[in-house]
Amino acid sequence: MEIEANGTPTANEALAEVSALLQKYRDDVFYYILAAIHRRQDADDVMQEVCLAALRQAHKYQPGTNFRAWVREIARLCLLVHARGCRHKLALLRPDVLEQLEVVAKEEDAAETEEENLRRQALRECLQSLGGAARRVIHLRYHTKRDVSQIAALIGRTVGATYTLLFEARQTLRKCIERKLGKAQHETPPAERARPDRVRF
Repeated sequence: MEIEANGTPTANEALAEVSALLQKYRDDVFYYILAAIHRRQDADDVMQEVCLAALRQAHKYQPGTNFRAWVREIARLCLLVHARGCRHKLALLRPDVLEQLEVVAKEEDAAETEEENLRRQALRECLQSLGGAARRVIHLRYHTKRDVSQIAALIGRTVGATYTLLFEARQTLRKCIERKLGKAQHETPPAERARPDRVRF
């Protein structure tokens, strides 16, 4: 489970975050590229360029923001660079078709943003429902970026007991968020849930 924090992630944390999100959205990114390039070999090449560029720029990605929009912009730039340097005549979609793809992508982004907002709201409510000690260790760990030994010293517990408290607090938060999101999904009108399948991205 990801917990938002106000602190800036370290380089390693940013790299791990972007790497995990690339794995999650790999198919979406690839088919977005393939829709613009009709050759699978070219799409594979551009996909590799996108992954490398995203990892190089991992420090620029803000956790909790729209990753798909961020990586799609990288893909768009990589498509342009690849098209200019391609030895054979590359068949790109017409600008109006690419514009339509962008419209579909923005609709998907809006839906994802709504889901992110629901998750943030659930997180805030669940944090308020935590007991005082559990809420404090979550705050110290994820908002002030303290390590477990520092937290243990601050709350007057052993490191082992602090690890246990932090683990239990995470589990409680996870279950609470899942319960609230499940309830929100259940309350969504069927017409909104039963949207027709569309090409993602």
